[in-house]
Amino acid sequence: MVFYLNSLGIAERWKEFFSERPESPILIWQSYAGAFAAGSAVWALFSHDWTAVALCGVMLALAALCRRAESKHVQMQYALFGVATVYRAVVFNLHLETPAHAHLTSRIITLPILGVVFYLTAKLAALRNDPEQRVLRGAFAATGTALFGALIWYEVPELWQPLAYIAFAVILSEAGRALEYCAIAWHSHAVTAAAIFTALTADYDAPHYWHTIAARAFAALPVAAGCYWLAKRLGVSNPRHLELARMAYTWAAAGVMVWALYEALRTPWIAVGWIFFAVALALSTRFIKYQQLAWQANAVAAGAFFQTFQCNLTLEQILWRGASTRLFTVGI
Repeated sequence: MVFYLNSLGIAERWKEFFSERPESPILIWQSYAGAFAAGSAVWALFSHDWTAVALCGVMLALAALCRRAESKHVQMQYALFGVATVYRAVVFNLHLETPAHAHLTSRIITLPILGVVFYLTAKLAALRNDPEQRVLRGAFAATGTALFGALIWYEVPELWQPLAYIAFAVILSEAGRALEYCAIAWHSHAVTAAAIFTALTADYDAPHYWHTIAARAFAALPVAAGCYWLAKRLGVSNPRHLELARMAYTWAAAGVMVWALYEALRTPWIAVGWIFFAVALALSTRFIKYQQLAWQANAVAAGAFFQTFQCNLTLEQILWRGASTRLFTVGI
C-alpha cells in the first residue's frame, strides 16, 4: 500500500502523476513494486479457492485506482492480475477433478463472486473510447460471462441447464440494452448456443419420462421461447447485426421446437404435431410482420409432409371403432 501511495505522488508529486506529461520512472517502478507486494500478500494470506477471489479483489481495486490515475502501467498490472485470477480459477475453483454434477459449496460461492468482479472491472477498464481499450474491456466482460457459464455447466442439474443458459442469455441481452453496451449481445449469442447444445444433448444416458413424454422435450421448450424473446429484444444497435441475429434466433427457435415435438410425440403423431406448429407459425404472420416466420412455416410443413409420406402411410393400427390411425393422421 505504501508503494502505491508513493506512486500516486502524495504531496508535490500528485499533479505530476495525473498530468499529461510522461510518468516519472520512480513512480512507475513503485507502482510495480506495489503490485508485486499485493500479489505476494494474497499468496501468503489466502489459500485454495479464496486465492482467486483475493486476486480479483486486488484487480478491481487497481482498476478503480487506474480510473482516476489513467496510467497504462497500472492498467497493465490489473490486467496481469486478471490473467492470474483466471488461471487460478481454472486450476482450483472449477474443481475439474470432481465427478460430474457434484455440488460444491466453494464453487457455488466463489464463481459468482469472480464473475461479478470481472463485470465490474470491465465497467472500469475502458479509459478512452479507442479499439485497444474496447478490446480490454471486452476481455474482462467475456471472462465474467465465461465464469457464470461454467457455474451453470458444473452446478445446475442436466435437465435444468437449458433453462438456466437461456435465462442467462436473456439477462445479458437486457443488460446490454440497459447499459447501451452492445458487445454483450455477442455473449448472448454464445450463451444461447450453449442453451441449444444442452437442450439437444441432455438426458440421453438415462432418459426420464413423464408418462410417455421424454423429459428432455420439456427442457427444450424454454430455449425455443427464449430464442423468440431474444429475436424481438436483442440489445444491439447495428441494423445489419440485428437483422442477421433475428433471422438466426427465429430459425433456431423453430428448429428446437421441431426437435422437441419429435422427442415428445410417438411416431404416428410426429407429423401431426409438426403441421400444427407450421399452422401456428403461418397464423402468427398476421400479427407479427416478419417474413422469416412464413418461410419457417413452409419448412416445417415440408418436414410434416415427408414424415407423413415415410411413416404414416404405412400404419396399420386401429385408432377407434374401425378408424385407422393412418386415416386420421394423414387426413389431418
